[in-house]
Amino acid sequence: MKKIGCFKKEGSLFVGAITFLPAEVQTRIMPATSKFSSVSPDYVVTHQGATDFHAEIGMGWDEYLPQHDIRYISVTLDAPTLPRPIDAVLCEDFDEQWYLFWDRLYGGRHMVETLYVQEELKPQLGIKPIQNMTANLQIHFPQLVA
Repeated sequence: MKKIGCFKKEGSLFVGAITFLPAEVQTRIMPATSKFSSVSPDYVVTHQGATDFHAEIGMGWDEYLPQHDIRYISVTLDAPTLPRPIDAVLCEDFDEQWYLFWDRLYGGRHMVETLYVQEELKPQLGIKPIQNMTANLQIHFPQLVA
């Protein structure tokens, strides 16, 4: 799991930077202006210093794990300079800092729950480990079953 971004929440806006080798991109994650369906993104990720043609570099969706009471934002980054889209998650720390995590192995929306069970987010965010794995994790990650 790699921490690839750091953000501060300012109202409904997240302002910070995402580090792509070899550059750091000043970024804003802002609420989407309109939702056309239930699967439309809740957020738009923009590059602050970009021209009008390539300002949008991704999108995000509000997510919630009720069994662990964790809220986070599932983020997909995509730009002409990337070989393929990057799936990441934006999680809040206890000091009201938000961190963007990416992992080549997990990716996607199940990453937070998987990393939570494996206690990888615990040193990063102070999250307590759970006692029971969900059926979803047992299906997708049988290697975690003791």
